[in-house]
Amino acid sequence: MEFSKIKEEVMSVSYKEIRCEKDDYFEAVLVKEKVPSLLAKLDALFGSCAYPSPKGIPSQAEAVIGKFGGIMKGQTLYFSDNNGSPVFAMLWPWQDKENITLKLGRKG
Repeated sequence: MEFSKIKEEVMSVSYKEIRCEKDDYFEAVLVKEKVPSLLAKLDALFGSCAYPSPKGIPSQAEAVIGKFGGIMKGQTLYFSDNNGSPVFAMLWPWQDKENITLKLGRKG
């Protein structure tokens, strides 16, 4: 699936703040009540999440997401090779337990 279609689907969720919207990157903040809707879309687009996962993070994913802050305990990662053009979605919960940052991007 093309990144523009993935971004369009993810952008249909209601966000508290859109921080960045580019051809290859989207970053926004949403409230926790919107997370189930976003996760349903991400599951449909990517399949199951890459982290947390008993399989561990694929090395290709680590190379891509490291440039965007990486992923750690308590966060969620979706990743797809997307025919040689890796695409990722990372959800970073805030300490206030109310807000979540979404980072959606691709490496061309």
